[in-house]
Amino acid sequence: MTNNHTLLIIAHGSRKASSNDEVIAVVSKVKERLKENYFSVDAVFLELATPSIEDGIKSSVAKGATTIVFLPYFLSVGRHVSSDIPEIIKNQQELYPDITFRVLHHLGSEEGILSLLSDMALEGLE
Repeated sequence: MTNNHTLLIIAHGSRKASSNDEVIAVVSKVKERLKENYFSVDAVFLELATPSIEDGIKSSVAKGATTIVFLPYFLSVGRHVSSDIPEIIKNQQELYPDITFRVLHHLGSEEGILSLLSDMALEGLE
């Protein structure tokens, strides 16, 4: 069975290149962990950096993706998570009706974030 799933991790983007590079480095590590599950894992940016969400989708489709999974790399539900990202994805879905789009919950909504924050806080006591 051919794996035609792409994961696009959506970050905000920054004018500071090193901040964008940090996101790309994290996504690269995720890509290595998920290489059996996704044929492609890429970072895309909402604004201020490239590639854009739209460019990531276009690239994924060109590579043969039949399913694109979106993971918003945001800690809270602000305007970007609640309206900007869903609007972009909805508009893109209309351009690619034969591609399955799945939007995951944003990073900050996951239970694992509580453990991570607690573990980091406990390190401060050592």
